[in-house]
Amino acid sequence: MFRHGQMLSVYPYDGASLLIDEPSPLGRRRLYSMALELAHGLQFLHSTGARLHGFTPANVLIMPDKSVRLFDINIVEAMSPPALVRHLDDPIRADGSRLARLLLEYVGPRDANLRSFLWDAAHDRYPGPLPLVEELKREMVRTLPARWSPNVAAMSDTGLVRERNE
Repeated sequence: MFRHGQMLSVYPYDGASLLIDEPSPLGRRRLYSMALELAHGLQFLHSTGARLHGFTPANVLIMPDKSVRLFDINIVEAMSPPALVRHLDDPIRADGSRLARLLLEYVGPRDANLRSFLWDAAHDRYPGPLPLVEELKREMVRTLPARWSPNVAAMSDTGLVRERNE
């Protein structure tokens, strides 16, 4: 919807909350799901030529079904998508770094591998949000916690006193 020459997204309020109010850490599955949805939202914005000022957990809306949406973002300028790709500041790479920083805030302290991966990604390692999320998936699979399944056995014996196994 447009109002006073400005494009607005309008969602009916139905119990949504902001990511900034969400307790940390989030589970790996939820973290990846959120990253994927945000990366697709950012990709859509980039495909329209939108250059963002930035985004934080205060710009992520969590819907009642736990899906996420970008919320109240500040678009610095709109340009043609090819011009966005060739922009001096490389806004697509910058948004990939911002996404990594946002996700890093919600990784548990014991998940050192994932924290290290996102720390590197936050420092301009990936060309944009979608390549970051694709590599994030590989990293999450590669560093799955080992599932310990003990070998168990049982044995009984009638012993020297009993006639049957009790």
